[in-house]
Amino acid sequence: GAEAERSEEGGAAGQELAEQVKRGAAEAAEAARRRMLAAKFLGQPVAQDADGGEVLLCGRCCLPLGDHGFGVHGRGKSLMHQDCAAELMLQDRRREEEARREASRELKQARRAEYAIGWRVATIPSNALAASKLGCPDVPNGLCCLVMQEDNTVRVAP
Repeated sequence: GAEAERSEEGGAAGQELAEQVKRGAAEAAEAARRRMLAAKFLGQPVAQDADGGEVLLCGRCCLPLGDHGFGVHGRGKSLMHQDCAAELMLQDRRREEEARREASRELKQARRAEYAIGWRVATIPSNALAASKLGCPDVPNGLCCLVMQEDNTVRVAP
């Protein structure tokens, strides 16, 4: 009596569990089919796996995507791996940072030119006149130096 009821309950529970598994598999297959159709519609690369089924390929590295794909804003409608999407975003940020630095450099150069900031050869004073006053008549190219003597005096040398 009681054992027969338990076995009937166990059989009914087993059938219910089998039906749930079957429904879950059907839902997963339907979701995969929809994902594949959407990917084909969007132009996502597709390849055949060893079983003859179709798998989505990453839009960046062309390796199989698996269960999850990520889209990157501004990069079309192609799906890719999380790492590939992160790498693309990092490259975008680097390009933006380089463009910002270049714009800053150009602005700085424009300000330097506008306000005459920085060194120019024309603004370096010639010391030939000062050297001739100190008794060093021959100053090649305006270059000279000061030399300390042993008696603690300084003289100008060409």
